[in-house]
Amino acid sequence: MVIEIWKSSHRMELRRGDEVIRDFEVGFGRDPEGTKQVRGDKRTPVGEYFVTEKHHSQRFHRFIGLSYPNIEDANRGYESGLIGADQWAKLFVAIAGGREPAQTTLLGGRIGIHGFGGRPYVPAIDWTDGCIAVSNEESEFLYENIPVGTKVRIHD
Repeated sequence: MVIEIWKSSHRMELRRGDEVIRDFEVGFGRDPEGTKQVRGDKRTPVGEYFVTEKHHSQRFHRFIGLSYPNIEDANRGYESGLIGADQWAKLFVAIAGGREPAQTTLLGGRIGIHGFGGRPYVPAIDWTDGCIAVSNEESEFLYENIPVGTKVRIHD
């Protein structure tokens, strides 16, 4: 199973092989162009990630955490001086081991797929701090149908 996301068209698909199981209209971070660079930039990352956690959320109904930052994000952060060698190494080891990377570096964290919570649902609106937003009902469907470890590919 894989989740494919296209920021330019506000679309997401849950796939099993070539079969599209479900299609979603999604919203992103408030600054949707380009990839996430630094904590607080309101951008949704671009790259390949995996589901690290799933939990109920009062704020977002259901939250499905992603493995941001990935190794490419960590490399970019190290090369630009946002993180040091120790932080880079910890991120690398976590991702290589299939675990959630540190969420507190200057690269940011707590990126996931979630519902609208108590807000009125408006499809394809960019309002998050960098996450991918679906309706509460769709967040429940994903929560119940995707396991931790599911690949997630986010494209511009």
